[in-house]
Amino acid sequence: FRKEVDWGRATLDDSLDLYAGQFGAAATPVAARAFRDLGQEAVERAVEAGYITAQAGGEKLRKFASAGDEAQVRTLITGDPEAAFGALADGGNFPGLDPVARARLMDTAARRADTVVRERARLAEKAERDAEKARAAAGDAAYRDAIDAAAAGTLTRPQIEAARDNVSPAEYASMLKLLDPVDA
Repeated sequence: FRKEVDWGRATLDDSLDLYAGQFGAAATPVAARAFRDLGQEAVERAVEAGYITAQAGGEKLRKFASAGDEAQVRTLITGDPEAAFGALADGGNFPGLDPVARARLMDTAARRADTVVRERARLAEKAERDAEKARAAAGDAAYRDAIDAAAAGTLTRPQIEAARDNVSPAEYASMLKLLDPVDA
C-alpha cells in the first residue's frame, strides 16, 4: 500500500503542476475554470483514496490556486503588462495569490510595462531617424537629378517643385539658379 500512496502523491503533484500551467495559459475563462476544476477533483480523489489527508489536500489546493493564478498573471504580463498591473492592483482578482506574491508580480508587471514603453520610444526614434535618412537620400538624388537635367538642358520648374520637400532651402535656391542662372 505504501508504494501505491507514494505513486498517488507523485501523480497528484504532476497533475497539479500540469493543470496549474494549463489554467494559467487558458485562452478563455471557461477553459481556465475547467483546469481549475480538474485540479480540485484530483485533490479530492487523492483525499478519498487516502493518499493525502484533508489538511494536506487543503494546502495542495491553496498552492494549486496560487500557481494557477501566478501562471495566469505571467501570461498577462507577457501580453499586456499594464493590464496585468491593473488587474493585480484590484485585490478581487487572482484570489489564490498571497500578498507577497501579488506585490512581486506587480513589481514585475511595472518593470515590464516600463520596458515596453522604452522599447516603443526607441522604435519610434529609430523610425524617425530612418525617415530622415530616406528624406536626405531622396533630396540628394533629386539634387543630382537636377544638376544632370540642367547639364542636359531638360530641367523644368515642376521638376524642381517636386523635389522641394526633400531638399534644403539652399539646395532649392541653387536648383532654381540651375533653371535660369540669369533670373536667379
